[in-house]
Amino acid sequence: MRQRSKARVAPAVVAAVGAVALGAAPAQAAGEPSPYLFGTGARTIKGAESSADAEALEAGTTYRSSIGPGGKLNFRVDLDAERNAYVSVVAVPGQGTGLAYGDGIEVTLQDAQGGRCSSADEKVGPGRFARPMAATAHRTIGGGRSACQEAGAYNVLVERTGNGASSSPDAVASGAWELEIRHVTEPGLKEPGPTGAPTEWPSASPGLPGGGRGRPPAAPVSTTLPRSPRASGAAGWRPGGRTSTASRPTGGSGSSVLPRWGARTPRTSPSSARP
Repeated sequence: MRQRSKARVAPAVVAAVGAVALGAAPAQAAGEPSPYLFGTGARTIKGAESSADAEALEAGTTYRSSIGPGGKLNFRVDLDAERNAYVSVVAVPGQGTGLAYGDGIEVTLQDAQGGRCSSADEKVGPGRFARPMAATAHRTIGGGRSACQEAGAYNVLVERTGNGASSSPDAVASGAWELEIRHVTEPGLKEPGPTGAPTEWPSASPGLPGGGRGRPPAAPVSTTLPRSPRASGAAGWRPGGRTSTASRPTGGSGSSVLPRWGARTPRTSPSSARP
């Protein structure tokens, strides 16, 4: 019996360790505040099942709503032909909610004919723990675009993706997620900016910071070597800067010359000095 009880406990222990390794959050206690702080003064709005019945989102206003498993909600935004528009959606599952890898939120902005302007999505991922997920769709004016440039009513489609299945035995059944929706606009570009790198660069050297002139130019260096006294014909010059007073007769006019540079004076042998 004891052996069988151990076999039953082992899978539960393994599942608990796996949940911790995946970062699963504990179930939210009763009365515990939500980990996500919604915008102050957010209005409550209910999404429609059809785009024909969608309520309008005002620019610069924050809204709160909710979406169930597999739900699809439609909202309307009225846009002009001069301003860029953005619609962001934050989905907040309850703490301890059972989530699967593919669970997430998707938001799509569509024109009046149902054409897609842009879309974005966010999924739970491998962690599978409850956390806020955000996605933003937009309409951008200009830039060579041809779709979604006209003024008129546009549809915002918010979808909850995935099947809401969970592998955690302690997870709470997946219910409705709270939503925070915000719609903002901004002026478009008056002139299109450059789309490539410049082809010509200024050839002048940049000036010094502060407008200073820098260090003065260095004095010119002379390339002419000084002439040696020997080359100039000065008498008595010898290597080392000494003047030689030794001379020997030449048998001519009685003038004397200095020994050649590096020449040795022959020694007189003792035998030749004898009488």
